[in-house]
Amino acid sequence: MISMNSVGVERSAERRGLDRRAAARRSGSVSSWPQRRGGVGLFIAQGIVLDDGQRTPARLRDRAAVLMALLATEGPRHRQAVAALLWPDSPAPLARNNLRTLVHRLVRRHGEPLFSEGEMLALNQNVVQVHHETANELAERVVLLGADRCTLLPDVSLDVVEQTDSWLSSARTRHREAQLRLLTGAMAQAERLGNHPRWVALACAKVLLDQTSEAAYRELMQAHLANGDRGAALATYERCRATLSEALGVTPERQTQELHVQILKSMRCAEPCDTMSSPEDA
Repeated sequence: MISMNSVGVERSAERRGLDRRAAARRSGSVSSWPQRRGGVGLFIAQGIVLDDGQRTPARLRDRAAVLMALLATEGPRHRQAVAALLWPDSPAPLARNNLRTLVHRLVRRHGEPLFSEGEMLALNQNVVQVHHETANELAERVVLLGADRCTLLPDVSLDVVEQTDSWLSSARTRHREAQLRLLTGAMAQAERLGNHPRWVALACAKVLLDQTSEAAYRELMQAHLANGDRGAALATYERCRATLSEALGVTPERQTQELHVQILKSMRCAEPCDTMSSPEDA
């Protein structure tokens, strides 16, 4: 479980405290992937990794990674459309031939019929199992690696990014929105169950993914309050104020400022109580 006091300090603390199993999962160690019964596992979160359970998982690059991400996230696409997306500057026949070569290379490499037959190109669901990370895994990765490394296809080369930008930019936006929804749902569950440390961890990850969202900062402040850490809640407000000023040139919204005042009042109310409960001086 991730435990953090403030967005800035927490990242380095978590980087030191990650367990070996999580490190193995990120590095692609065979033993760290979920157990499967045959077929090929496709792991979106780790940068498009194919694992057939027989050898070291293969981390796909560039157009191979874009192809698998496209089919995994959006389903079947016409082969001509896929070819045009991956090779936009090539004549249609050449682009189509390039796609055939790429598909053949992936199939030969893994020895499995990864794709469907016919004009509509799709992942073979009888062979390929798409794995999506849990909220806890996402939170852990965000704290360790940062938001930029947790985007869709972070390792695709610049030239491929430029050529596939018509799809990739919007796909990355949808992917980030899905990540935020995943964290939001898990945060609500943690709050209902009274699991405040987990709520804090998830809320911190959400702030790191959406650093100019005041709503995310307020959620983290509320999580810290529920966890009994008013100091961390105040530190979160200060980070929010500084980020908004630097990035957007604005001050926090009234709702955020009211929450800040509420925290300050609760701290002032707590001080007399602490004084009254302490032994009198001799």
